[in-house]
Parts: sequence; C-alpha cells; structure tokens
Amino acid sequence: MKKERIIIDYLGKKKNVTIAVKRGESLIYIILGFKPGDKNITISLDGSGADARILGAIIGVQGKININTFQHHRAPNTKSDLLIKGVFLNHTGYKYEGLIKIDPKAQRSNAYQKNNNLLLSDQAHVDTSPKLEILADDVRCTHGATIGRINEEEMFYLMSRGIPKKEAERLVISGFLKSIVADLPDQKSKQKIEKILDKEISKLL
Repeated sequence: MKKERIIIDYLGKKKNVTIAVKRGESLIYIILGFKPGDKNITISLDGSGADARILGAIIGVQGKININTFQHHRAPNTKSDLLIKGVFLNHTGYKYEGLIKIDPKAQRSNAYQKNNNLLLSDQAHVDTSPKLEILADDVRCTHGATIGRINEEEMFYLMSRGIPKKEAERLVISGFLKSIVADLPDQKSKQKIEKILDKEISKLL
C-alpha cells in the first residue's frame, strides 16, 4: 500500500510551487485561498506508478485571484486528479488556468481536471481555462469547468424545513467546498480543513 504524502498550502504564501512525485509515490496537495493573490502549482509525476491529487477550496471576497496548475506526466502508468472549487462575492476577479501534459513516454497515464465555481454576486467575475497537451496515444484524460449560482432547489428544500435563508446559504456553500475533502483518507487533515472552511464561511454570511 502506498504511503500518501499530504501537503496543505495557502494562497498568499509562496507564489511558485513545484513538487516531484517519484516512482510508486502518492501525493495529496491541498490549496486553500481566502484572500487575493497568485499561485503557480506544478506537479511533476516523474516515476512509474506515481499518483497525485490536487484539491482546492477558494473563497474570494475582494481583489484578484490567479491560479495556474500544471499536471506534468513524465512517466508511464501515472495518475493525477485535480478538483478546485471556488466561491466568489462582491467584485472579486478569479482566473484559473490548468494544463495537463502527457509526455510521449508517459503511456497508460490517467489524468483528470475540474474547476467548479459559485458566484454569489453579479459583480464577481470568473475566467476558467482547463487545457490538455497529449503527446502519447495510450492515455485517459478528461477536463471540465463550471460557473454557476447557488442551486435554488437546494435552497427551497432547506428553507421548506424551517431553515432561515442565510443559514441555508451557509449550508449549501459549506457542502460545496467541503466536498473536496469528502473522501480524504487522513481524518486529522480532513477535520482540520473542514474547521478552517467553517471559520471562513462564517465570515461571509
């Protein structure tokens, strides 16, 4: 069984982050962001059997946030899985660019990339751009992005059970962001992140 390395990082700390995942290693990298800033994240899968998960929860209240991710598959039988979710208010501007690159020798690689965003303001702006560069022929890659608003059916369901609107909104946002760590195997890290998100979400509503 692989030993997982878990790294919790923050927007506003080191701008450029590069992490190499070697043969047979497993990485979980988590980025949390609650203020304006830039982050460039490179995850390099350098050895056969290496795998990485890149998870993110971003809350934008003001200013500009720029995040770039690069999932670089350099060896065969490697796997990467990215899921970043964001919630944006006021006049926040958010730009996400993500690239998955599969080198010619990285056959049988499996890569996934998804960026989901909720807009809580008509003035907030999101620009999301996931991309693929596939130079091998025996691979599996998918990517996608969504930009939307709070689901009205979820709100109706909660409010119909006597939950006030503000609390219902908080619950929807909480469920949306916390889902990034829903299946995190390390319970201590999971609880730590959920506690951080609870604190930041409570400031919004």
